Amino acid sequence: MSNILDAASKVKWDRTSAAKRAVFLAAAAYGVRTLYPIIWRQLCRGPRPPSRPENGSTCPGRTPEDAPGERRASPGLDAVFFQQILELGRILFPKLVSKELCLLCLHSVALVSRTFLSIYVASLDGKIVKTIVEKKPQSFILQLVKWLLIAIPATFVNSAIRFLECKLALAFRTRLVDHAYRTYFTDQTYYRVSNMDGRLANPDQSLTEDVMMFSQSVAHLYSNLTKPILDVVLTSYTLIQTARARGANASGPTLLAGLVVFATAKGLK
Repeated sequence: MSNILDAASKVKWDRTSAAKRAVFLAAAAYGVRTLYPIIWRQLCRGPRPPSRPENGSTCPGRTPEDAPGERRASPGLDAVFFQQILELGRILFPKLVSKELCLLCLHSVALVSRTFLSIYVASLDGKIVKTIVEKKPQSFILQLVKWLLIAIPATFVNSAIRFLECKLALAFRTRLVDHAYRTYFTDQTYYRVSNMDGRLANPDQSLTEDVMMFSQSVAHLYSNLTKPILDVVLTSYTLIQTARARGANASGPTLLAGLVVFATAKGLK
């Protein structure tokens, strides 16, 4: 009788696993089918050919799309965007071993350290609650001391991240200003910009305030992109390992989380 029950439970488990696997494959196929045309369309969108200047225009480098009242094409994640990113990367990181790359590596190490500290602090929170429920005062005091010893370095790591972000923005600004001034004062470029080309209305502001704001935005954007992605990956991995250690199947929750993220991204877009 026990053999029959074991066999029946095994068959039921195999059917459940097969059903979950089929659902996972169907969702993955739907995601690939939905995202592939969008990604391919964005990558294949090339730069538009420059149009000829209008008759009677006094600005040789000016195109009709730059004229007031004309609607410009909205920027997108296409080949032109990646080409501009590569050109800016060559300016910001002129050498393989440079000050900017060292600051970027230190900043990345600080971000990774804060993520691991956050996961460890979360595990300590669970242990503290467990000692309270089990009424173990000695274990509670020990875990609380550990929590305090970890919370203090976490505060210093947050300060180090902000400091490195400011240093990185300053290094980017120095590189961009040097490159912009070198280009601006070569071959009478300043004269052409001021008198023969109307695309840049205020070059002085672009060389000072705009470069500063752009450098700060790039340094801040790196933190805002790297930290959440790393948090999601490491936290998901930790939760999956915890679920497997307790005998639970993590494929269903992982699939559900992926669908929620995909639906949220589509809705926000």
